[in-house]
Amino acid sequence: MTTSPARWSLAFALASCLVLPTAVVAQSEPDEDGAAVPIPSLDGLAWYRSIDQSGSEIEATGDESELAEWAVLLDDVGATFDDLEYTYQSAFDPVTLPDVGGMATVRVAGADTDALRDAVVADVITQVLKLGEEAPEPEEATIGEKPVIIVGLPAAFGHDAAIVYAHDDVAYVFLMDEDLAALALQQLP
Repeated sequence: MTTSPARWSLAFALASCLVLPTAVVAQSEPDEDGAAVPIPSLDGLAWYRSIDQSGSEIEATGDESELAEWAVLLDDVGATFDDLEYTYQSAFDPVTLPDVGGMATVRVAGADTDALRDAVVADVITQVLKLGEEAPEPEEATIGEKPVIIVGLPAAFGHDAAIVYAHDDVAYVFLMDEDLAALALQQLP
């Protein structure tokens, strides 16, 4: 599975196809260093983590193009692959099993919050351009009481917009209904 940030649409599309009959508990899960990336609870929905890779795993498995795309993002925040963690989780209804969206997290240890958010937004825009679409104009907004950047997406992404939020050294990218994203964002620091 591709892990490149510049291939959000492929990762989201592939992750969206994965549906399991068992719920995954939505809670903070400690990483290798013991720090937790908060995973919000969504009323009656469950999360399925389909991608969970460190920078070294991405370096070992990514193709040249993917590695170059990650390198741009990391360069924008002054980091290396050693600082990177990437996850993608699909949200789904465990009773009826439809996928209702997803959440990607990009953690870059020690990254400046604004620089990380801006690098992720730039990457989403780059992905839209790679589909031959015009560059969307990112919009600042408040959703779930959090400051976010909304990037409009073409139909090929399967969602109207990517909602990008960053806190400390973690950027969250939500591809889901705005009301559901608001519920998730309210629970994040």
